[in-house]
Amino acid sequence: MKKINAFENAIANQVKDIRTEGINPTAFWAYRRSEDAGNDLIDFSEVIWDEDIDPILDRLSGKSSAKECNSVAAFLTIFSQKASEEILRQLYEALKPLKTAAKALKTIEADASLIMKLNSEAKTSLSESEKTVMEILQQEQKSMMSLTNAVKQFYGLEVAALPKVTCTDGAQAPESAMAYLLTAHEELQAQLWQGQQPDVVAAYPSSGVCEHAAEVLALLDQKSFQSALRTLADANLGLIGRSKTMFLAYPICRYADETLMAELTRRAPKWASSVSGNAAPPLRTFRMAALYSETRAAMLFADKFGDLDKYAKIRGTDGDTIRDQFLSNIGLDETGGKTYDLGNQTVTARLQKDLNFLVELPTGKTAKSLPKKGADAEKYATANADFSEMKKSAKKIVKNRVSILFEDFLSGRARKAAAWKESYLKNPLLRQVASLLVWVQDGKTFLLTDTGAVTADGTPYSIGDAEIALAHPMDMTRNDVTDWQKWFTANGIKQPFEQIWEPVVEPNSVTEDRYRGCMIPYYRFLGQNKHGIYVEDEDFHNEIDISFDDCNADIQRIDWLRHEISPDHRFEIKRFRVERFTRKANHIIAYLDRVTIYDRIRKDDTGISAFLPQFTLAQITEFIKVATENNCTNVTALLLDYKNQNFADFDPMEEFSLEL
Repeated sequence: MKKINAFENAIANQVKDIRTEGINPTAFWAYRRSEDAGNDLIDFSEVIWDEDIDPILDRLSGKSSAKECNSVAAFLTIFSQKASEEILRQLYEALKPLKTAAKALKTIEADASLIMKLNSEAKTSLSESEKTVMEILQQEQKSMMSLTNAVKQFYGLEVAALPKVTCTDGAQAPESAMAYLLTAHEELQAQLWQGQQPDVVAAYPSSGVCEHAAEVLALLDQKSFQSALRTLADANLGLIGRSKTMFLAYPICRYADETLMAELTRRAPKWASSVSGNAAPPLRTFRMAALYSETRAAMLFADKFGDLDKYAKIRGTDGDTIRDQFLSNIGLDETGGKTYDLGNQTVTARLQKDLNFLVELPTGKTAKSLPKKGADAEKYATANADFSEMKKSAKKIVKNRVSILFEDFLSGRARKAAAWKESYLKNPLLRQVASLLVWVQDGKTFLLTDTGAVTADGTPYSIGDAEIALAHPMDMTRNDVTDWQKWFTANGIKQPFEQIWEPVVEPNSVTEDRYRGCMIPYYRFLGQNKHGIYVEDEDFHNEIDISFDDCNADIQRIDWLRHEISPDHRFEIKRFRVERFTRKANHIIAYLDRVTIYDRIRKDDTGISAFLPQFTLAQITEFIKVATENNCTNVTALLLDYKNQNFADFDPMEEFSLEL
C-alpha cells in the first residue's frame, strides 16, 4: 500500500510543480521511492511498467477518492506522449466506471490528442487535418496539459479563451494547434531581481518557424489564422505597463503576414511612454519580437528603431546587406522601370532623376498616374494598387537612405568597394540616389551618370577596389568644389542634401566671441540632432541645456519665464570653442554662421562681408531673399554685388536640395 501511495503522491507533486514552476513536462521526472529505492532519485518512467501499474489498477475501485482519480488523470495528460498506449488505455478504462472519476474523465476527454491514443474509434471522427495535428504534437511530445500550462505560464491566458482557427479542409482546428503554435518557439527566462516575474524570450534562435510548427501551419486556413492573430494582438498588445500578455508579440510577429505586420508596426510607436520612451515594456517587447518576423514591414520597423543590425545578426548577415538588398528592392528592373499590363495597353512606370515616377505611354507621352480609360477593370485595380505601394515604399526608402548618407557625410564613414558596388550599381533606386551625390575613392572624386562614373570635368572614371566614401568640400580643392557646383547647376540637378554646397570654415577664424551679441531663437536649436546639436529640457522648461558635437559653448538664455518657453525665445552664445575640428564641427559652425547671419542681415549690418567667403551660392541666394524681404537696402546691395563678382558664371538655380 505504501508503494501505491508513494506513486499517487509523486503524481500529485509533479502536477503541482508543473502548475507553479512551469517545468517542461517532456523532461525526465523523478520522485522519491521510499520502499524500493530509499532516498535515491530515479527516472519517473521506471514506475510505469506493468508490474507498477497493476497495484494502481487494483486500487482504482469504487472506493477510490476523487483526488486519487484526478491524480491518475493528471498522469495520463502529462505523460500521454511518454507512456505506452497500453498503459494509458488500462488506466483510462479503469477510471471510466467510477462515480468519483467524473472530473478526471472530463480532464482526459478535453485532450483530443490523448483521446485519439486511448480510443481508436475516436480517430474516425476526426478530419485528416485534425489527425495530422495530433500526430505532430505526439512527435513533439506535447500533451494538452503541458500546452495549457505553457499558455498560462507564458501569457496568463486560458487555452479555451484563444481564438478559434479553421483547417484547410474546413474543420475546426483542435485547441492544441493554437496553443502549440503560440508556445513552439518561446521559453521563460528568469530575471535577475528576486521576485520579478520571468520574461518570455525566443528559444528558437532563427527567424521564421521551426519544422513542426511549419507542418501545423500548413494545415490551417491562413486567412482564419491571421484573423486569430489579429484578434490576439488587438486584445493584448500595447497595454500600458508590464503584463504577461505583451509577450504574445513573440509568436504574433513570427507568424504575422505582411498586412498584419504592417498594421502592427504602425501602431507600435504609440506604445512608448513618457517615462521610458521607446524602452517602455510593450514597445520594447514588440521591438525584440519583430526581429524574428520575415516581413518587409518588420525590416523597416527594425531600421526605424536602430535594431536592423540585430535583425541582420539573427540571419547571419549585416545591417547594410539587409538594408540594400532587401529593404531597397521595390521590383524595378535594371533600367529603373516596372511594366504594367492594363489590358488595353502596356505602360511602364519609370524612376526619374528627382526620385519621383512618371508613367511612359505607348504614344511616347508621359503621365503621373496609370491611365484608367479603356483599361481592364481588374488589371487596372491590381496595377494601380501595386504602383501606389511602390511609390510609397520608394519614398520611405529614399528618406531613410538620405538620412543614413547624411550621417556618413558628417562622419566620413567609408564602405568597401565591393559592398558599395553591390548597393549602388545594381539597385536602380539606390543608384539614382547615389547619382545625386559626389563620391571619393583614393582622393579622386566622381559621380554616377547614365553612361557611367565621371570626374568633375566629365572624364570617365573607372571605379577601383579601394574604399569609397562621400566627398566633403573640406577634403577637396577649391577648383574641384567649384567644378562640381557648376556641374549641378548647369544640369539643374538638386542634391538630397547640400553636400557639395557645404561651406568650409577656416579653423583659425573661429574665435570665442564669434556669435556674441547674436540673438538665436530657440527653434533654431530644436530638432537638430542630425546636425550634432542637442537640447535637454529639464524641470518643466526651467533648465534648458544646449550642447554640440566636437564643440563647447557657454549659452545664455535671454528670454526667461518660469516653467515656460516659446520657440521664439532668444539665446546668446557668449563663448564658443572647437574641441576637434571635424566634419561635424565644421558643419555646426556653418549652421550657426547661417542662422546668426539672419540677425545681422535684419539689422542691415554690412559687417557680414567678413563671413561671405565661406558661404556658397546656395546660401548667398537665400540671404539676398531675406534681405530683400526685410528692406535691408545696404546688405541687399552688398550681397548682390558679392554674388555677381563670385558666381557670375554659374547658371541660376533657386533650390539646391530636394524636398524629400
